[in-house]
Amino acid sequence: MKHLLWIVVCCYATTLNLWAQGAAAVKHGGSQGIEFFHGTWEQVKQEAKKQNKAIFVDAYASWCGPCKRMANEVFTDPAVGSFYNKNFINFKVDMQTGEGPALDAIWGVDAFPTLIFFDSKGEMVSKTKGYQNSMTFLTLGKRGLYSPAKMAEMEQKYISGERKPEFLMEYVEVLKLQNKDATAVVNEYITTQNDSSDWLKEENMVFAYTNTQNVESPLLWKMLQNLPAYSERFGETWIAGKTNIAVAYSLKAASERGDDALVGRCKEAIKALGRTDADMLGMRIDLEYYRLTKRWNDFLRTAATEMDKYDIRDAEFLNSIAWIVFENTDQTAYLEKALNWAKLSVTFNSTYNNNDTMAAILYKLKRKQEALVYAQKAVEIAQSQGKYHQNTLDLIKKIEQLP
Repeated sequence: MKHLLWIVVCCYATTLNLWAQGAAAVKHGGSQGIEFFHGTWEQVKQEAKKQNKAIFVDAYASWCGPCKRMANEVFTDPAVGSFYNKNFINFKVDMQTGEGPALDAIWGVDAFPTLIFFDSKGEMVSKTKGYQNSMTFLTLGKRGLYSPAKMAEMEQKYISGERKPEFLMEYVEVLKLQNKDATAVVNEYITTQNDSSDWLKEENMVFAYTNTQNVESPLLWKMLQNLPAYSERFGETWIAGKTNIAVAYSLKAASERGDDALVGRCKEAIKALGRTDADMLGMRIDLEYYRLTKRWNDFLRTAATEMDKYDIRDAEFLNSIAWIVFENTDQTAYLEKALNWAKLSVTFNSTYNNNDTMAAILYKLKRKQEALVYAQKAVEIAQSQGKYHQNTLDLIKKIEQLP
């Protein structure tokens, strides 16, 4: 039998892998896509040198379907345009016409599209084949800005004492691209922004959103302290999702450290969102923390005193709590509570799991006939769905031995 406990973090994990700049720019407006330079490759290099910008090249073919998709769906994305127009001289080359074949001989393009990044001197930094969506394309662009030599140069500047705010902000991105811990540099940047209004500046709002990782991050609280502005900038769903992900990471860390205070901060973060169900979510956070730390007495006490305060209609959650109670106590009072939650779960959505839970609890309570009814129902559901149910068949044998 498998019974899962679901907590507050549920629906944001996939969408929040987006780069914050990407998500933000769509809401905020700005450029309507990438602006491509018109001219020759030599003229592109001259312009890059003049503006001290890196170069992005879309190496395509006129007949290529994925190339057309990127042109229509990705290059027109305002988020993509905002980032690429700021940081690159952008250039499109049909590799089968004009100067394309000659450049192909140099660049070695063997698939379309091929997305190529060069530094401001025209030296190739990276090359990626195939269609990329907006998220991955933004990531490629960030990586394309920094050659290994450029990264090493920035590291040396930092070691030598460079601490200008704009440098620290950029260095954070460089560290992240190398999968290095940027926490210390993030915190140094925070100290350069002294006025509370500084965190309403565009670049700081994006910085805070992008670099918030957990509830111990001061950046999360910068966002939550300015919730209306950040919700307007990024969207309420994005801010709520970012906060929930931070809570999930911190709850895991708290369970590993046995840190009750950090759990309290997790609940404060949820309350700061202004959710009407914040207290109920706080209870779920407590229950998950006690489950992870195997503090079963605290789990039982919290479930018994708090669960019935709320109108919980999540069948899977109700069943999970009931099952955990069943596994960790023989006390009748707790088991009766668990039975009620399992009944509610069955009422909302009758499944193999919650019927099996009902049977197991009733068995512990020595209520033979009722236990058999639910166990047989669980078997029927499992058989109709082709699910493994040997544990329930074994339970039936135990139930039948009751007086």
